[in-house]
Amino acid sequence: MQSPIRIPLEYATPPAGPASDRRRAAVGWMFVAMLLGGLACPFLAVLLFDVGRGSAWAVRTSSVAGVVSPLACVAWAMRHRTDGKWLARVLLAVAVVADAFLLGVARRDAEYFRLAWRSSPSALAAWATLWLIWQAVALAAALHPRKPPPS
Repeated sequence: MQSPIRIPLEYATPPAGPASDRRRAAVGWMFVAMLLGGLACPFLAVLLFDVGRGSAWAVRTSSVAGVVSPLACVAWAMRHRTDGKWLARVLLAVAVVADAFLLGVARRDAEYFRLAWRSSPSALAAWATLWLIWQAVALAAALHPRKPPPS
């Protein structure tokens, strides 16, 4: 005999099934692209900002992208879970600190940025894109709604 009162147990709903092969492949390729982009960022910094003249800060700061770019992809892949949201927020905190450092150094050593812009504006734009892309992915993961994807 059924009870006449029905209480929905939304919190007890089982999680969605495993991700489809297509979605897993897309996240895998995104991880590879973010890893390669993160590793390319310090190499572009070496080419752009003559490291021998005291601008090693560019390479050191850009090497952060080599670590956090793949982590931004992990945060994106786990964007529906609390762990993914937490990781995205940590990455955004790292981004704020690193960007503040870069802006401070850019004000102090503006000649290096002007020289890099004059010598190769496309390479500087590529470096800036690689630097900002992981931040955009982390921000998107942090702002994404928590509802699970359809199965």
